[in-house]
Amino acid sequence: MDILSLLIEQFDEINSKLDLILEQRNDSKEKKKEWLSSNEVAELLGISRSTLWRYCKEQKLEHHRINRRLYFNAREVNQLIQNS
Repeated sequence: MDILSLLIEQFDEINSKLDLILEQRNDSKEKKKEWLSSNEVAELLGISRSTLWRYCKEQKLEHHRINRRLYFNAREVNQLIQNS
């Protein structure tokens, strides 16, 4: 019976370590996101999509088109937020 309880304890310890590793991995993936959609950028800046489009036309914010969609560099968006 002692061996079984020891194995269960070790299993629980390994399981909690794996949960921690997975959580850290998910956090790092979110931090590494380099490109943002127009909806994400508009939400971050607190503006409408039409205002975002005007920013693009006025070259206040560089954008890239991929399959007729606009994408923005996350670093550039953060710089715009910091400079505001």
